[in-house]
Amino acid sequence: MSGAAPHTAVYLAHADDFAGLVALLTPEEHIRARAIALPAPRRRYVAARALVRTVLAARLGAPPQALTFALGPYGKPYLVGLDVPFNLSHTGDHLALAVGNGPVGVDLEEVRPLQNSHAMLQTALGPLERERLQRLPPAQHLAAFYRAWACKEAILKAQGVGLTYDLHAVQLTVPADLHAAPVPEQGPEGPFGPWQLFLHWVHPTRVLALASTGPGITLIPVQTVEDREGRWIIHPAAAVLERR
Repeated sequence: MSGAAPHTAVYLAHADDFAGLVALLTPEEHIRARAIALPAPRRRYVAARALVRTVLAARLGAPPQALTFALGPYGKPYLVGLDVPFNLSHTGDHLALAVGNGPVGVDLEEVRPLQNSHAMLQTALGPLERERLQRLPPAQHLAAFYRAWACKEAILKAQGVGLTYDLHAVQLTVPADLHAAPVPEQGPEGPFGPWQLFLHWVHPTRVLALASTGPGITLIPVQTVEDREGRWIIHPAAAVLERR
């Protein structure tokens, strides 16, 4: 393969900006939305489907309603008939959609107190990871835990297996710098070797992790989209936040 592979694009959005695009959903998605009893989760479902459809439609030059999706064996969505790898994550009203040139997995986590910290640490981290985490200052333990969780979930989503995989089978380094991405030491590998992990704190209490086969990540905050003569145009909320 000649030339550098393109960065994975991660579109960041808020549910408020996409929840009104309910007309873009398919009849089946309308049925699923109506089956969600609580207003907030229903609104987030509509926003997530609208974000995926508008962003992918804009990239492909196709009507959002024309895109057909199916689920892989472990529930990961993919575009039928088109090789456009993507992955979606959300925490509360905040959405992240990764679109890559190869398999991708993204996870967005809000740092919040753990209900049962001992059980969560035992579930998510292996013995060596827990030992490494304990070496960090106590004030960093919670953020470091969510960083590890986000990175592990991103790897498993890129692999297409999600949380059906044993989290202990994925072992990561635990960098002292909370802004540094861990390095996978053990676990499933991508099609070209170990997954590349990228990390970004999009807010002091919100961490985004991306696993991909590409060389970097471009973060694109998206506020609105526009249907202009049959072409969907993405309007960034601001300039690209980070390119590395």
